[in-house]
Amino acid sequence: MKRALRLLRAAGRWLRRRWLALALVIGVGYTVVAFAVPMLFATEKARVPLTPEAKLAIPALRESSVYVQRSDDAAWELDVQAARKVIGDRPLLIAGFTDPKAFDPERAPYPEMIARDDKAYAAEHGDSNPLKEYDVPMGRTCEAIAAEYPDTMVVVIHPRPNFARACVGPDFPRDKYDDEPPHWPEGVLASAMVDTRPHVEAGRLLPMVEELVPNYEERIAFFEDPPGERDLGGPYRELRISGYVVGGAVAAALLFLLLRRGFGTASQRADERRERAGARAAAQADVNALADRVLALERDQARVLVGGEQPPDPDQVVTLAEGYLHLVRDFDAAESTEEYRAISRRAEDLLRRAPD
Repeated sequence: MKRALRLLRAAGRWLRRRWLALALVIGVGYTVVAFAVPMLFATEKARVPLTPEAKLAIPALRESSVYVQRSDDAAWELDVQAARKVIGDRPLLIAGFTDPKAFDPERAPYPEMIARDDKAYAAEHGDSNPLKEYDVPMGRTCEAIAAEYPDTMVVVIHPRPNFARACVGPDFPRDKYDDEPPHWPEGVLASAMVDTRPHVEAGRLLPMVEELVPNYEERIAFFEDPPGERDLGGPYRELRISGYVVGGAVAAALLFLLLRRGFGTASQRADERRERAGARAAAQADVNALADRVLALERDQARVLVGGEQPPDPDQVVTLAEGYLHLVRDFDAAESTEEYRAISRRAEDLLRRAPD
């Protein structure tokens, strides 16, 4: 029992000395785990070549549902905030491009993509794809965005207001009645654009988005496993948030305690300086008092002899004078409070033993 108590006390003393380091290790470790777990268990995204337009849209869609490229000569307009409000948390992304140079078939890497896709189209249909200049760049952009966000439906809008493409990511649920899954998002988009064609041709795309959402809701009702809400934070969002909270709290607590300890140390050092100055002044006064006594004995020596009084013991006088000289030397070399206090104690002892 006594051995266990001693071990507990020893562990307590160890923890008291190292609690700051332990808190820091725990906080850093938890935060690292919060970041590492999503990276280890997140689903690997499909590798799809990125188009120039996809490179612009993908970062902007990470925590938003609508991205519209800014351009001074846009042929259409879309109220982005209103569109985001209409879409809500649905796994539906819209990437709109207003620059007339967007999807230019001559820009890299489009020529190779167009040639490869046109060859496949010709092999299947016996003729070239008449819309290859537009379908391939827009389709590849849609596929690249959907590969980055595999559980979403993506709509890509061309600089021309009445031209758009839609696709779904590899993890998006499939309609059990749809033999060719890519046709499902195109049907949702086509219905929305047909129902709002006058607005679309006039360059107002918000009505199209407002029609797109109910069409989407109506069609996913036939899914055996309909898609849920979009998680803007990605996988293990709660774990990462808790990692932010715990890591931030530990960092803030450590900063507060270190600052407090720093201020405490500075205050302690100021107290030590004041204490050392007081001890030095006291030692100086005691050494001066001893010097006055030695001088008084020498000054009164003739008067004592003339008056017939008993003179002090010469050995005591010599001891007192030697002690004073030693104290002066030690006082000049002293630096710490304890050294000055020791000098004061020695001076007081010599004064008590000095002859009257």
